[in-house]
Amino acid sequence: MPVPQRRQSLIEEGVGDGVRAARRAADPSSDRIAATRARLLSAAEALFLDQGYDDVSVRMINAKAGLNPGAVHYHFGSKRGLVVALLEDRLLRHWESGGGRRFDAIEAQATVTVREVVELSVDPLLALVAASGPGRLYVNLLARVVLGRWDVTWTREAFLVDRWMVLVARSAPAVPADVLRARWELAIALSLELIGRPLADDLSRPVTVDRDQLVQFLVAGLSAPLGAV
Repeated sequence: MPVPQRRQSLIEEGVGDGVRAARRAADPSSDRIAATRARLLSAAEALFLDQGYDDVSVRMINAKAGLNPGAVHYHFGSKRGLVVALLEDRLLRHWESGGGRRFDAIEAQATVTVREVVELSVDPLLALVAASGPGRLYVNLLARVVLGRWDVTWTREAFLVDRWMVLVARSAPAVPADVLRARWELAIALSLELIGRPLADDLSRPVTVDRDQLVQFLVAGLSAPLGAV
């Protein structure tokens, strides 16, 4: 799905390494290409879980997947492109099994509250870092993308800010759209700073976030009258 040609969000823009991280260097539609990409994603995930993102090189990923040294760059454009593909594949599965259904339900409501939108953005992240398994890795990688202002193009609707902004705008109609967008970007950045950033050096490290205080703070910031924040 193409990214709308309008002002991009904190998630969608940023100064990166000059490489379009989500660039697709190969058509993923064929079975052979899809299988090769899946091998690379699985190899990268295993290495990231074992050694951490920073200590894993592209060469290591290609070797673990049993592919030639240029495989990652051919299929994903870069290590960052691979991370984006990994998130869109793995993290999206978790989202669709929980948060996605909640999003659809709230979206269908006649009225939407700021608290409902905030909880919808925060709770899936907290659930992932609280459970065993690779969920902590996905949240940390998402934090790296957003807080590091990676230059990426998401291809899945769940990651695009525009659909979220429709819901946010419905919840706070008194706040001008540009102000509300800026506040939402800050809310997402703060959530990932508190929930995902602590896992950068140790994925087993406990993440201690007071969920209710975080939600209350974000609700107040998003819905505050102009001049109050």
